[in-house]
This record gives sequence, structure tokens and C-alpha cells, in this order.
Amino acid sequence: MHDRRSRLFTIVAPRKIWRIAPREATPSSSATAAQGRVSFVRSARVADNDGKPLLLQAEQHGLSPQCGCRMGICHTCLCSLESGAVKNLQTGEITDQAGAMIQICVSAPVGDVSVDL
Repeated sequence: MHDRRSRLFTIVAPRKIWRIAPREATPSSSATAAQGRVSFVRSARVADNDGKPLLLQAEQHGLSPQCGCRMGICHTCLCSLESGAVKNLQTGEITDQAGAMIQICVSAPVGDVSVDL
């Protein structure tokens, strides 16, 4: 597959350098105004919300949640939202239903949030 892709790029755009790399979801500009606390229920840890995706915040506080692509494709990081609201950083959709399954790699807390981690 890679060999075919290289040949295609050479034929179509021989003078361009193509770099394909996974990208992580990044917090919006409102991340600097993040408020509230994030509760990781199963691990009994609480942290100040810094506006970053929940996966990054969990890792910063010593947790090792399951994850794969880190950009909302593989669904390996699904986690139950216990309370509060999160914003999907890819779609802008707000989820606030307790028990909803969220992708923590692309979900940032909106205020106080509790997740089953």
C-alpha cells in the first residue's frame, strides 16, 4: 500500500513532500477560560479543568485510560459520563446526559464533570 501511495504522489505531485501523521484533538480557544473540576470516579481523583480533552487530563493526573487513535476515530476511549457536560472538540456538540458514552480523546469538560475512570 505504501509503495503504491509513494508512486501516486510521485506521478501526481513529484515536487511536493507529503507528510501523513495522526493529529490529536486540540482544545478550542475557550480552553484558557476553562472552569470547574473533573472527577474521575473509579480512581477517586479530582482535578481542576484545564480545558484539554479528558484523555489528556486523565493522563496528566496519573491515569492510563484505554485509547487508540487519540483523534475520535477508533472509539477505544469510550467512557461513561456520570454528570456534567462535555463538548466534542470535532463537532462542537454538547453532551450532558448522565450515562452517555463519550470519547474522552475528543471531549473537553464544560464546567464540573464526572466520568467513570
